[in-house]
Amino acid sequence: MAELKDEDFYGLKKFIYDVSRIDLQENKKYLVKQRLEPLLIKQGCKTFAELNQKLMRANKGLQDEIISAITTNETSFFRDNHVYEEINRYLIPLLFDKVKKQNVKIWSAACSTGQEPYTLSMLINEYIDKKRINDSIIKKFDIMATDIDSVVLDKAREGVYNNFEIKRGLSSNKLDKYFEEADKNKYKATFLLKRLISFSKMNLTDFHYYPRNIDVIFCRNVLIYFDRTTIQEILNKMYSILAPDGILIIGSAENLYGFDTKFKKHESGRLVYYKK
Repeated sequence: MAELKDEDFYGLKKFIYDVSRIDLQENKKYLVKQRLEPLLIKQGCKTFAELNQKLMRANKGLQDEIISAITTNETSFFRDNHVYEEINRYLIPLLFDKVKKQNVKIWSAACSTGQEPYTLSMLINEYIDKKRINDSIIKKFDIMATDIDSVVLDKAREGVYNNFEIKRGLSSNKLDKYFEEADKNKYKATFLLKRLISFSKMNLTDFHYYPRNIDVIFCRNVLIYFDRTTIQEILNKMYSILAPDGILIIGSAENLYGFDTKFKKHESGRLVYYKK
């Protein structure tokens, strides 16, 4: 195994920060080594210094692979189920009240392999069925799902999940209703789920690409990977692009304490959210 020397780590750290603004702390050196070793072998490099040299040649494919390897794509359907229970109880009816007057835009920022936007699509479809609302209303909902990682976005667009991924949070009833068998032990999201969602590549620090007039932003378990300056910039930009009374939902272990922001904290059961 190749040794990850300090100078090589700091070179990779700088590249990753410059490209994504993800701030790798020194205690993550082992993680960088572990995640990039397969790429080292794939690229035919004997040392991390060689990998850094290849990066300096502006190898776009390699740059994308490094970002894909280093980003954490931990996710599941209905992740933190207590949060989704409250979203279903409080937020979904609120959005259906709003959609009577205007289209509703939802942004799943850092959507990874797609379980979050597909979960939101399920909740919207379930509400339509439960309240016996005309299905044509679905055209007034738009879920935009973005991520910096092209690899996970391709998987999200395809909507194909194996047994392990399906069983992490998805009930058998929802599996039968919203997925169809693909290959052996794999299941594919149906048109019923996909029709609400559009996937696109986006870096959260590319502020000029932010969508506008968003009703709800889901940015869960993402801010922890940035330094405080970058988090402040992201919060400022997200506040500015939210519609009046727009809502920001972050991860259960995240909060806005200590940041200079106009967001107002609210609670609904075990759901903490921030409102414009």
